[in-house]
Amino acid sequence: MKRLMIVTLVCIFTYGLAQSWQLAMDKGTGSPDDSRPAEILKEAVGLVESKAKEPATQDELFDGFLNEMLQSLDPHSNYFSPEAFRELLEDQEGRFFGIGVLIAKPTPSSPLLVINPIQGTPAYNAGMRSGDMITEVEGKPTDKMTTKEAVKMLKGPKGTKVRITVSRSGENAFGLELERNEIPKQSVSYAILLGGNIGYVRVMHFGETTVDELEEALSGLAKKGASAFILDMRDNPGGSLRAAVDMCSLFLRRGKPVVSVRPRKGYERNFISFGCSKYCSVPVAVLINMGSASASEIVAGALQDNGRAVIIGERSWGKGLVQTVTPMKRGAVAITTAHYFTPSGRNIQRSYDSRDSYLFPDDEGEIDAERSGGIDPDIRVVPPKIPPLALKLERERFFLDFVSKRAQKGDLTIEDVRSGAFAEEARAAASKDGGMSDTEWKESRDYITRALEREFRTLKEDPTAGFEAMVPLDVQIKKAVETLHEQLAKEQAA
Repeated sequence: MKRLMIVTLVCIFTYGLAQSWQLAMDKGTGSPDDSRPAEILKEAVGLVESKAKEPATQDELFDGFLNEMLQSLDPHSNYFSPEAFRELLEDQEGRFFGIGVLIAKPTPSSPLLVINPIQGTPAYNAGMRSGDMITEVEGKPTDKMTTKEAVKMLKGPKGTKVRITVSRSGENAFGLELERNEIPKQSVSYAILLGGNIGYVRVMHFGETTVDELEEALSGLAKKGASAFILDMRDNPGGSLRAAVDMCSLFLRRGKPVVSVRPRKGYERNFISFGCSKYCSVPVAVLINMGSASASEIVAGALQDNGRAVIIGERSWGKGLVQTVTPMKRGAVAITTAHYFTPSGRNIQRSYDSRDSYLFPDDEGEIDAERSGGIDPDIRVVPPKIPPLALKLERERFFLDFVSKRAQKGDLTIEDVRSGAFAEEARAAASKDGGMSDTEWKESRDYITRALEREFRTLKEDPTAGFEAMVPLDVQIKKAVETLHEQLAKEQAA
């Protein structure tokens, strides 16, 4: 993994403070007030403003200093600018106002690509669909924007309007004026039935609506015949502690330990389950990986220690820091005040003695069992890497473009897409840009065939159907289904 250069302003300011103090002592000049850190910092900011080749505003300088100062404590303590603090509150509330599209930039210089419009939102109701390109927002070309800049322009107060220009393959570009509305930030992205009686639910983050969404998904799957469940929390960065405790309470009986919080000062706080109702004894498997952190680790650890779930996948990240967010006159600060521990007493937090190795772990050679923190799975399953050719085509958005253009030529059916002839047609199209060896095609064919079906089903049905098309290639989901079927068989035999 490539390492990024981390600029530590704290070290620069600390060195500057020491040098300024020594200079004042040597010369015997300057009053004590002039040597206070706050005064020296103010002086340094003034020098930057007046002499730096690329000057910055006082707000930018102080924001940078505050953030680096706090991150010298640990990798997760930080400063939130007013804008970042508002976004944080939106994330916790699980909602914001915009037009309702998931977007990406295939390359830094390309326009915005619509991954999919969210059902029931202004974009969806206006007829936007997967594969559309938003080429302008308020008359400004999106190929010159970052994704963050574009999102900022698309979001806004409820009831306000935003003008966009849409380009669609085979059609002339057209303009739309959309009225912003509330866009729910759903925690549960997919809920499907696998293997006949295994309910699968993907939980993307933890917020105010997470448990309600999960209960609704579990109930819907149970009505379809699910008698066991997979909770997929891979790449789930966490969120609300309350949501994590509430989620555990769906599966744990009343009074079971969930997590303990041990502060530097003060008393330890213990959180317990308030009691399950429908899902107290149903078999559960939890999927985690290196991207699973914080609240997702609390849930995995609690269910594992209480013997309520089998944990499958890879060791989680190891973020068990309790953050206290305090609003200030300008923005807010998040400071680590405690650590999370699982019911058995395991410290979830991974060591951050080395900030560089903490932020950029060696994902090529690090063995899960050899590092501290995180949740170690009961069954370790490492997914194979996407074949290089298939990964290249994904990054180029080849599958989406090919299926979209092919569908516009005539009636394309799912049987057509699943046929060998369609895959060969895609191979011929992909080979035009640089050739494709038989070896490359052989190792990538299964993935390419599934990816073509994914785009077709997303286009004709919805993103859930597209996701379902890729499930057969997911070895961690496959292992979870097998494990739960074995558990159900043992229960029936008993």
